[in-house]
Amino acid sequence: MSTDASRAPRPTPRAEVRALSSLPASPWRNGGGTTRQLAVAAADAGPGFSWRLSQAELIGDAEFSPFPGVGRVFTLLSAGPVRLAVDGESRTVPRGEPQRFSGETEVSVSLRAGTPEKALNLMLARGLARGDVQVIRGSGRLVLPADHLVAVVVIDGALVLRDGRTVNALEAILPSPRAHSGTPSHGGPAPGGGLHDGLIQELDSARAGGAGSVTVAAVQVFPGGAEAIG
Repeated sequence: MSTDASRAPRPTPRAEVRALSSLPASPWRNGGGTTRQLAVAAADAGPGFSWRLSQAELIGDAEFSPFPGVGRVFTLLSAGPVRLAVDGESRTVPRGEPQRFSGETEVSVSLRAGTPEKALNLMLARGLARGDVQVIRGSGRLVLPADHLVAVVVIDGALVLRDGRTVNALEAILPSPRAHSGTPSHGGPAPGGGLHDGLIQELDSARAGGAGSVTVAAVQVFPGGAEAIG
């Protein structure tokens, strides 16, 4: 009996590509920006999550809201630079240099001539999760961390996945819930297994697009135990 290969179902992608601008936006209470959530792992303890990953759109000088018991990693995605005041210490922050501080710290941001900026914000509840953001730059094949990878965000250039899809600047590669029935969309699966194994597989052999280079932010989250960064 012959089969028609053209009618065979294509395998479900184990990672999905999302433009950050396509995610729903929630305004900050102080009016200084908006937040677009990429992923969250809910928890009954602490601040209501073990970890949360979001993109902040900074539209004016603003103070960051306090998050006691939480470690934070702030990574500028847009051109920048911005100026952070962290417990009174001023830092000039260029694009692609992660900044780590605790949620108890008083932090404010100042923009260049009021130019809006975008940043990646990883929050980790102490005792529930630990993690970090690695910024990786390169041309050709890109070597990404394999352990407990929960998301990759392209900062500059383009990244070509193993299946040929191209991920452009300010787009994210996230685990695809469609590849695992019964799993809520980015609702906090245990880092390092299941959905995240699929993400690692899709990123195997990922390379910079064309003859140029690419810069990405690779987000890792490890469950439980040790304190969060910050």
